[in-house]
Amino acid sequence: KTKLSKLRDDVPPIPAKVVQRILEQELGGPLENFFTFIDLKKPRGSASVAQVHQATWRETGEKVAVKVQYPNAEKLMIGDLKNLRVLAEFLQRTEFKFDLLSPIKELQKQIVNEFDFRLEARNMDFMRRTLATSVKEVSIPQSIFSTKKALVMTFVDGVNLCKMAEFKNNSRVPVPSWIKARIGTNLLNVLSKAWGEMIFELNFFNADPHTGNVCIGRRSMGLLDWGQMKRM
Repeated sequence: KTKLSKLRDDVPPIPAKVVQRILEQELGGPLENFFTFIDLKKPRGSASVAQVHQATWRETGEKVAVKVQYPNAEKLMIGDLKNLRVLAEFLQRTEFKFDLLSPIKELQKQIVNEFDFRLEARNMDFMRRTLATSVKEVSIPQSIFSTKKALVMTFVDGVNLCKMAEFKNNSRVPVPSWIKARIGTNLLNVLSKAWGEMIFELNFFNADPHTGNVCIGRRSMGLLDWGQMKRM
């Protein structure tokens, strides 16, 4: 469980030269034309589809997050799911008496959305506008530039929940239980309010709400990664 949890935001990153090549191809020019600074060597997060780098957008001077899709990620993911489906079909016929196949079929339909960052940008901007008044406690990035394999968006400051879990496990300073309870209750209240609004009012919700996609800031809770959405 501990090892697999790193797939949320701590996958071994691709080299800086590969990131630069992808970005320059997607942006249509040298990085210095678009950024006054970009940290290519140390991504802020790296998951199964893409990794995210911190940068400064030249046009406005604001801090941004730059999401870069891994080379061949779509091809590999689709191939893995095909193999998994074959295995599930075999196991369902021979070993298991419950439905293994339906979740994999659903994932095969949905997963293609993860690999078009233009769609993610539209989802993200829609939710940013919509939740701005109904759930003021959350902060959602705004897209600045998007292509199929690259997305530049405003930077949301905060501590990722995965990193908070690592701090909790490694910290030598005990945190009082009443503080943990207060933080946990507030976290659940805000997340419940946000997903309640999306599911019951908008009928359109983020279908990937794991700890790697939530960060806690001083004044708001950041909700990240809007590539995997589901319409009711």
